[in-house]
Amino acid sequence: MSDNVFEAVVEIMSMLFGVNRDSLTLDSSMDTIEQWDSLQHINVIVDIEQRFTIFLSPDEVMELNNVRSIVDLVRRKLQR
Repeated sequence: MSDNVFEAVVEIMSMLFGVNRDSLTLDSSMDTIEQWDSLQHINVIVDIEQRFTIFLSPDEVMELNNVRSIVDLVRRKLQR
């Protein structure tokens, strides 16, 4: 399951940001992806919620500053 979460998150971000999937790593963040601005952050959150059928609270959304934090949070949500 964990690889599936990472792959799905990378797929979403690659599509939204228009970047090659191979360029995205767990450490990719707003600091390393030029296209990742506040508007795109909202798009990432909406797509993640829809893809995994989960709800992210405003506090959780604020924690999501790189791919690793997104993957980790989705994994936790899916284990509940």
